[in-house]
Amino acid sequence: MTEVLPVDVKKNTIIFFFPVFTEFVKKDEAMYRRHFDCISYLFDQKPGKILFSFWKQLIFLISNAQQANAFVSFFAGYSSFLPSLFSRLSGKPHVLILGGTDCAALPEINYGNFRKQPLAWVTRKSIEWASHLVPVHASIIDFDYHYIPVKHQKQGFRPFCPEAAAPITVVSTAYDSERFYCDDKKIPKSFITIGQLDPITFYRKGIDLILEMAIRFPDCTFTIVGAHEDLLKRSVSQNVKLIPRVPNQEIRALLGSQQYYLQLSMMEGLPNALCEAMLCECIPIGSDVAGIPDGIGETGYILRHKNADELQELIQSAIQLSSGELGKKARQRIMDQYPMRVREQLVEIVKQEISQSK
Repeated sequence: MTEVLPVDVKKNTIIFFFPVFTEFVKKDEAMYRRHFDCISYLFDQKPGKILFSFWKQLIFLISNAQQANAFVSFFAGYSSFLPSLFSRLSGKPHVLILGGTDCAALPEINYGNFRKQPLAWVTRKSIEWASHLVPVHASIIDFDYHYIPVKHQKQGFRPFCPEAAAPITVVSTAYDSERFYCDDKKIPKSFITIGQLDPITFYRKGIDLILEMAIRFPDCTFTIVGAHEDLLKRSVSQNVKLIPRVPNQEIRALLGSQQYYLQLSMMEGLPNALCEAMLCECIPIGSDVAGIPDGIGETGYILRHKNADELQELIQSAIQLSSGELGKKARQRIMDQYPMRVREQLVEIVKQEISQSK
């Protein structure tokens, strides 16, 4: 039975800002609409459109900010800068949700807001001026990075925003165990990964390692979902299946058929696809970065460094030692740690900030 969450009758007004309308943003928006009069604003941050998008957002805020009791932003960056500025000038609270890329500087893989200007500056000011900071995982506050050699070993927003003084509350993303489950027979020795795998994210998501493992394990199958057309044109092993995209309604069945899920990202906060795969009883194999090890816990395998030989050993161990019980434990971990109700903490934070501002 799906969780029934409460609805507020008397509602304050919030404006919800975001740069991408992903599934997890959609879930948050639906939650806000149950408790607030929610006005949503999508900031277009495509290259070449940033200045025009700032102008549009400025006009929007001038027209709509007065009726709002609070501003909420998912991700710090271009889309959150003006809401933080308007919050500072008006005294209205700005609750800023931090997701991962807005808390990092990894120029080695072209990742993280703090790797370049002016994005680093607007991200820092957004964080410094916010009323309340809500990272999706504790690791993106401050952690040591060891997965690959990097210039900035200290990652998380705190090393880059030492003057940030707003209260911090970790509120994890949440996952629907009614939507993601397993009632399928697992394909033995099957591995899958899902992501927006364009040429920029190819190495960041560890797809190069997966293609190497396909060569080393010819009796296993490897499915890569979200493959960009450049990847689709590559010559790969016969045991690799490349899929450009899968409709949302078909993802569960695909995950349910696979025995292992590979999350080999070189940087990630708390990956949604990993947690959803675990709900589908996929045994997780993930890289030792940010929230991935915590998401996996004792229900899978952790790759400590980006190294093909280390990964080969992990996969060999997984094939030899894993059982269906480990997949069931993976599902139970996500159900215990990240149920849908945990995200409701955001509503209470926004209400509290509104109350304190009056």
